[in-house]
Amino acid sequence: MAVVMALGGSTNAVLHLVAIARSAGVDLTIDDFQATSDRVPLLADLKPSGRFVMADLHGVGGTPAVLKFLLAEGLIEGDCLTVTGKTLAENVAELPKLSEGQEIVRPTSEPIKSTGHLRFCEATWHPKGRWPRSPARRAWCSRARHGYSTPKRRCSPRSNRSRSARAMW
Repeated sequence: MAVVMALGGSTNAVLHLVAIARSAGVDLTIDDFQATSDRVPLLADLKPSGRFVMADLHGVGGTPAVLKFLLAEGLIEGDCLTVTGKTLAENVAELPKLSEGQEIVRPTSEPIKSTGHLRFCEATWHPKGRWPRSPARRAWCSRARHGYSTPKRRCSPRSNRSRSARAMW
């Protein structure tokens, strides 16, 4: 979750990670994502709202270098076991850091945003009462078109597109 927040990942990550956790018998909720979003700053200047694409991130070290960076900054824990049988910290220990002078992932002292990019709105039309939103997708839930208020307040979808979204949940 922390990697998703730091890199500005898609709202789809929430759906997929909750489904993966559920299939493994792990209790992972929207509240966990909100807590992570509150704790982890947005650090990557990636599209759709940033200047760079994932191929650019790959060119400066990619996900392994990001994991090493987030571990060094204390934003992820390194003691979890991975499929290699080693801990995350052991896996990234010998890997190179993010390239010097790169502009894609900012230092934690100069984040793009001091918290994560996802917020979870309460919505009367959602069975569980909450749904993720990203600033990059403002047209889907904007104040003028859909009655969006602020995070943790009620959203009142007014358009047919928003109403049809009920079927997806």
